[in-house]
Amino acid sequence: MGVKSRRKGANGELEFIKLLSDSFPSYEFQRNYDQAAKSGFDVKGLPKFGIEVKRYKRGRLYQLDWWEQVVEAVKPHRLLPMLAYRFDRTSEVFVFHLGIHPKLDHHTDLYPYHCNHQ
Repeated sequence: MGVKSRRKGANGELEFIKLLSDSFPSYEFQRNYDQAAKSGFDVKGLPKFGIEVKRYKRGRLYQLDWWEQVVEAVKPHRLLPMLAYRFDRTSEVFVFHLGIHPKLDHHTDLYPYHCNHQ
């Protein structure tokens, strides 16, 4: 991964953390600096969730491999997966699993939520 791509990813994570912090001021959100070394998720601090953040120039929908990445990353921690993504000049979209059960790998049970916070 190139420097520009890593910078865009880090900026996307920080942007999302600000959104979460503004929405949930009683929680402390932070980047997961262990993610690169241990294949973890991007943002921690929301109880019961591990969050993966994606930031891309163009697109309309998330890619299934993004979801699979966060599902695999949270399994060792027994957390629920959440995917937050945004394309340039669009609002943030969150994708999370509707059910709370051990079988979290069915993408048919996903719920997208579009955030209008900018």
